[in-house]
Amino acid sequence: MAEVYYKALKKWADRSYVKVITALVGAAILYMSITQGNIIYGCFGVLLVIVAFYNTDVVADKNGLHTYTKVFFHKHSYSYLYKDMVGLSAELPQLRDMKIHFVRPNSIIKLKFDAQEGEKVVEMAMKANPGMEIRRVRPRRRNIL
Repeated sequence: MAEVYYKALKKWADRSYVKVITALVGAAILYMSITQGNIIYGCFGVLLVIVAFYNTDVVADKNGLHTYTKVFFHKHSYSYLYKDMVGLSAELPQLRDMKIHFVRPNSIIKLKFDAQEGEKVVEMAMKANPGMEIRRVRPRRRNIL
């Protein structure tokens, strides 16, 4: 049987233009620093270009959460197991998405999933760690005016 996993939604998925603008600004600052001979601006430009290509994916499976980070050719992954978590706070699903906060002893991991996949992630976490405290909360209301 194939392993079932669910991929968290990206926070900036609908704003991909921000990465393009960041890379262009970084390249422009880098070009200006080379032409003017300023090392400080060059470091800042390189940093902006690196930030523009920084990519993180989070996947939930039956064992826990796995983060995969990639910057150019450097790849890094880390796992947060459900058995090490002490709590889980899940918002009641809205129209399309569901926010889940995984509580560890010294940190909180905030993720957003599709509504159906979020419910399945909560069920997987309950099966993997029955002693974990699970809360269902209403989503925060955001005032438009």
